[in-house]
Amino acid sequence: MAGGMRLLTLLLALLLLAPAVQAGDVYVVFWFDTEDHITPSSDDAALRIAEILARRHIRGTFKLTGAKARVLEQRGRRDVLAALRLHDIGYHTDFHSVPPAPAAYLDRMTWDEGAQEFYRREAAGARDVARVLKRPLSCYGQPGNSWAPHVYPALRRMGIAVYLDSGSHVGLDHDMFWYCGLLNFYELRGKETRLALGDPAAEKLHAATAEFDRIFDQLRNAPGPGSVISIVYHPWEFVTAKAWDAVNFLHGANPPPEQWQPGGLKTKEESERDYSNFASYVAHIAGRPGVKFATAADLLALYPDRARNRAFTRQEVEAMARRNTDEVSWWKSDDSRVALSAAEVFSLVAQALEPATKVFKAESFYGPRHRGRTTRQADLGRREIREAAAQALAAARDSGCLPAEVWIGSESLTPEDFLSAAARALADPSLEKIPVRAARFLPYRHASPDSEKLWGWIIHPAGMRAPNNMELAALQAWTIKPALMK
Repeated sequence: MAGGMRLLTLLLALLLLAPAVQAGDVYVVFWFDTEDHITPSSDDAALRIAEILARRHIRGTFKLTGAKARVLEQRGRRDVLAALRLHDIGYHTDFHSVPPAPAAYLDRMTWDEGAQEFYRREAAGARDVARVLKRPLSCYGQPGNSWAPHVYPALRRMGIAVYLDSGSHVGLDHDMFWYCGLLNFYELRGKETRLALGDPAAEKLHAATAEFDRIFDQLRNAPGPGSVISIVYHPWEFVTAKAWDAVNFLHGANPPPEQWQPGGLKTKEESERDYSNFASYVAHIAGRPGVKFATAADLLALYPDRARNRAFTRQEVEAMARRNTDEVSWWKSDDSRVALSAAEVFSLVAQALEPATKVFKAESFYGPRHRGRTTRQADLGRREIREAAAQALAAARDSGCLPAEVWIGSESLTPEDFLSAAARALADPSLEKIPVRAARFLPYRHASPDSEKLWGWIIHPAGMRAPNNMELAALQAWTIKPALMK
């Protein structure tokens, strides 16, 4: 009874301390990839971490694999589950490092095939995590660096609204961004830090707290409404000297379950030292005036998408059009309150070509499934542009994706070349004939080019490349836009 009252008291305290949205704040996000279902002592590590945070009235985000949730249930670890339920719960794939890794199999698939296959493989695991933890799932993050764009529509189908992890596959100015309809806490270079475990030297703790203070002060004094700091750990780090998956699945190895081995254990003294140093690190951060804490679920309140259900006037759309005549990109209002992806700008400009309409709502589409071609060279008439825009909108509404080619009779334009021409027609009503020009699509730069370094995770096959993943990532840059703190 006393234990139950203690948990209830902690839960109420944590809920009451959910972040209030204020301008200029810096929010620290502690997140934990909770994945090792092979090493039993990693269960105790998750418990200790959850308790260290709860004593400071801090809610972290624990991303569990389906296998980890099920094994906690099978081992009867009600204590661990009760402690984790005080925190935010996310999803980290069903089996993490058991091959095939998501990036490996998805690179062989089209956009639609990959979205369906990821859902087929992962939906049951997500349901298991939510069922065992008795919490809705706030977020998803990939195992290792096994990122792929196909997962986004599958995650939306699962009801997951935040992508939370670390990587360099896509990003926007090392800050929060929207991509494929999800809020992304990703590619936060310069805003990621942590205390390294495994070193008993007091000066290392001092160096880590000093580094946190430097980042915090820099962000707090920067112009703008506020920012985030990312701090990540794995519970297994506190109890094993080597990662559980490196022991079993190195470079795509696939031994049978009866041969799986736990990571080599640290001594009790080494683990206790790591817990103590981590607790001191957390205490320092919590003691800094002005520090606030957020979970993945909190981020949705901190970074609302104000473009949803907002009405745009013809004058506003015409102003957007003037910015997209030669270079096509996402759009942000002058007061930095509303942002639109290039796909949303496309939808508004296409709607505004119908002169009778006065108020418009942005429609969110995925990018094209593949690259198209521009074969039209002659100038466009206004009737041709209006009819083509209507057909393009109809196709996008039906499929959920922008068409790879917008057709003008038997000739075609890429969506960026068509948007450029349509924007020119909208921006200058005096033009009778609108020239076709090759537009620069700036958001392509927000997706990294494929390289061996991008996939250099010890679980991936040696020398792995995934060019199809990054080609689709670039095409989905039609959906990217900055996330603006409230």
